[in-house]
Amino acid sequence: MDDPNNLPLELLRNISRIGLAFNNDDLGNEAAQVVKSMLPQAKRIAPSGRT
Repeated sequence: MDDPNNLPLELLRNISRIGLAFNNDDLGNEAAQVVKSMLPQAKRIAPSGRT
């Protein structure tokens, strides 16, 4: 995903479980927060290793 505004929100809003996987850096954390604000049912899946 290069831009959260390009997400198919109408489709995704009807899905009850969504996993978000982003890098564990400032940009990844910011992107995850933006998407989570748009899709509150989404859960963040943080990477366990280094980015």
